[in-house]
Amino acid sequence: MNYIKRMHPLRGSRMLVAIACFVIAAVCMGVFSRGGDSMHNPGPVIAAHALWQNDCTACHTGSVSGGFSRTVSDQACLKCHDAAIHNHNQVKFMALTHAANCTACHTEHRGRPAMINTASDANCVMCHADINANSKQTPAIAASVTQFAQDKHPHFGRSMGSVDPTELKFNHKYHNTVKGLENNCVACHALTADGRDIQAISYANNCASCHRLNLPADGPTLAHQDLSIVRAQLIALPDAYASIIANDPEKDKKLKTVERVGRPPRVKTIEKTITQGEWVQQQLTALGQTVDKQSADSKEYAELKKSLAPTSQPATAPVSSSSPVTLLEHFVAYSATNSCVKCHEVSGDAGKSLATVPVNMPQRWYVNSVFDHRAHREMTCIDCHTKATSSTLTSDVLSPDIDTKTATGKSCVDCHHADTASARGAAANCTACHQFHQRTTAKALVSVR
Repeated sequence: MNYIKRMHPLRGSRMLVAIACFVIAAVCMGVFSRGGDSMHNPGPVIAAHALWQNDCTACHTGSVSGGFSRTVSDQACLKCHDAAIHNHNQVKFMALTHAANCTACHTEHRGRPAMINTASDANCVMCHADINANSKQTPAIAASVTQFAQDKHPHFGRSMGSVDPTELKFNHKYHNTVKGLENNCVACHALTADGRDIQAISYANNCASCHRLNLPADGPTLAHQDLSIVRAQLIALPDAYASIIANDPEKDKKLKTVERVGRPPRVKTIEKTITQGEWVQQQLTALGQTVDKQSADSKEYAELKKSLAPTSQPATAPVSSSSPVTLLEHFVAYSATNSCVKCHEVSGDAGKSLATVPVNMPQRWYVNSVFDHRAHREMTCIDCHTKATSSTLTSDVLSPDIDTKTATGKSCVDCHHADTASARGAAANCTACHQFHQRTTAKALVSVR
């Protein structure tokens, strides 16, 4: 009858299970009694979402996953975020008008300082490792992009053999010898206010101080505009000169002239006051003579003048007549010190359809990437744009590239690479240079009415 005193293995196991259940229950009671949420909250949200830290239903509005969790729906994200599409040809993560499946790349509850807008390379490679399989069209550059390395990323810049499409005659090498511009790239290529990009080049800001468009013989300044506007200015030269003399504080002095009359030995000097109209005609005559002199070596100018004879005299006829204006227009386009053809391509015929070819200068290179000059302050311009000091052609592409074999100067991958045993690399992840959401398709802000 003593068998009840002997411990049976099953009775011992039941006791251990009972004790374990008691301990677990005690722990749970302790956690919930403190009002904590660690049992169901994996961690703090980022600072931008801190307002909804304790309001789970603000984001978790999707379907129930398992018995205790509800997913974050795209509609919850779209309440605040535009979620512009990535590319019209993508087949994944694409809704009708916006990107889809936000949480595939943006993971929350990783702490206040986390950057959930920066996706990992794995998210990008998910599609870009085989673009043919994930695109509606065949890619134009590379079918596979897996990392920022010479053989795993498309080439760009000078190594592609492309040319600068700008229709302008510009010689970097020559301008690098001009006083004040020697190795002074920022004299022309100034940074934008935020320091990220380079300001667009313009005649008014970058060229006018050296290349003024004044007519000779102290003539008026012409507009740096389409030649049709310049022609209108040339037609209106009498009015321009009339305005100059009318507003000149030394007008009375300039309207006085000295004439010598009579024959030797009875030559007399007579001071005479001319009218404003006579002064204007003197300026036009002087302008015509100067234009003839400066165009003396131009066969085209001589042939044009001959074809316009006998109606064309060097500005002694009214400049508003067609012939002198045509000669002046040809001079401005081809023979002046700062003529149009010095920098521009000119088409058409003087007096008819003379026009400068549109410059079409790219305002921004690599429109599918982002670049911040501030992050590269330790570099000099010549480190990356080495060929700029020797380039004589506008068509030269002077930007850096990814090709370490043919690059002149530093290549991007010289600094941006994975860490090695000998050197740490600068950021080389996809989002360092690229954005997923195409901001050009983003919706504009709407004012409250």
